[in-house]
Order: sequence, then C-alpha cells, then structure tokens
Amino acid sequence: MTGSVSADRVVYSTIDDSVNLTAHTGKEFEFDSLKGKVALIYFGFTYCPSICPMELTHISQALDALPDDKVIGLFITVDPERDTVQKLSTYAPFFHARIIGLTGANKEIDKAAKLFDVSYRRIAQGDSYTFDHSSNIIVLNQLGEVKALVPFGSNYEHLVKLVQGVLSDNG
Repeated sequence: MTGSVSADRVVYSTIDDSVNLTAHTGKEFEFDSLKGKVALIYFGFTYCPSICPMELTHISQALDALPDDKVIGLFITVDPERDTVQKLSTYAPFFHARIIGLTGANKEIDKAAKLFDVSYRRIAQGDSYTFDHSSNIIVLNQLGEVKALVPFGSNYEHLVKLVQGVLSDNG
C-alpha cells in the first residue's frame, strides 16, 4: 500500500518477558491482551506541540471507523519523567477511549522502542527539553506481527483501509 512499509515480524513471543509498562489506569499492561486484535502503536510524548497530537488524532479517527472489539490504540511515551500514569490518564482518553497510554522506567521504554525499531532522543531546549523521535504508526496484526509502518502525515482513511485489509486477512 502507498505510504506504508511492510515489516512482518512477530513480537508477542518476546514482549511480555522483556517489557514492563504501566497503563494509564495504573495497572501493569498485559501485551497478551492484544492477541486477536489489531493494535495501532505510536511512540511520542504529551508535551509534543504538534506531531504527536496530529498522529493520535489520526489513530482516533481510524478507531471511530473500525470495529470496537477488534482494534485498539497504544500510545507509548518516550518521556516517562513527565508522562506519569496520572498525566496519561487524561491525555490518552482525550484522544479516544480505546487508546491506552503506557509509561514505565526509562529502561523499559528503551526496550519497547528497540523492539519496534523506534528511535528517540532527548534534546535540551533552554531550561526544559523536547524529543526527536520516529513518527510512524506501527500496525500489529492479530497474531502480533508488525504488518506496516505508516509514516507521519498519512491520512486516517489510509490507516482505516490498511487495518481493514489486516482484519480481512485475519492476521
């Protein structure tokens, strides 16, 4: 499909043992809960002024057009210092009730980023900081395989069509 890169790779076999993240509900996130669902995963940070909210809006619009019980969104922070469970508990659901915000220790975020080939780095900005990070939406199929990397700027209709194709393939 235009605007996406096929990237078939199974991740469930290693993610539970290697990555411990906490959901915006305060509970440990069970990656096994994704089995049987398509997951739209985005790495970002809540203080991002434009790109992260834009991509989360695209995920939200796609979720509105897709079956509730078959597709879920995950927002994995790259800024666990500021993106606490409390912060994510309002941020993630603001975009959509089916987007789960995830945070954890820096080493756990690093593991998740490595698992999904996401790069990020902290950049000093006066007395504060920001992040430079990969901006792809990662599409996992029902079997836990990375089916596509949807680049920044792709419209939500493209994402919907891609996910519908994954759903019809049953993986």
